Amino acid sequence: MELLKIEISKAGQAAIEKEFNDVGVVAEKVKMARSVRNMKNSLERWGKSNEVAALKALDKKFWASPEGKELFAEIKDFHDGLKEHVKKTKNGIHIDHEGMQVIEDEADDIEHEWKMLEGSKWDTLYENAWAKATSSPEAKSVGRRFETFSKSAEWKALDKELKELDMALKKNVKVTDLPKDMDDMFVF
Repeated sequence: MELLKIEISKAGQAAIEKEFNDVGVVAEKVKMARSVRNMKNSLERWGKSNEVAALKALDKKFWASPEGKELFAEIKDFHDGLKEHVKKTKNGIHIDHEGMQVIEDEADDIEHEWKMLEGSKWDTLYENAWAKATSSPEAKSVGRRFETFSKSAEWKALDKELKELDMALKKNVKVTDLPKDMDDMFVF
């Protein structure tokens, strides 16, 4: 029994590809604009800040911990389930019935591991590290620069292209044969 189909016609694929390419063309055109350069520079400074370095170090410790290794193993199992059960078709992808069950089970395992981290020492460490990283002078600069960028002609041009890409996806990607309990599932 087929439970999920995602299809895109050749014409739909071409429309999506055109809109995706338009985003790239506009991004290339605006990349040297002052608002874009300023935003980029602020993001780079924030990325090199001590607070972001502390987040990276915390990530390294987490993934080396027993909890991190367990979460990584569950994520890998989910990835392997997708790789094994999601097949390309002429017009999209197909997930077989057994695959839906495997993918759903693996997603449930990730959710379980994630919930186990709530209230843990890792949760507290990450909350504190993110609070510091998002309130640093470099983060505040990103916020100010984003405010300016979001009002710029460059953002308006990119926003227009992103909306057109979104519309092309909505118009041309057809998802059918959804399981009745799809709302309760985490597929991608």
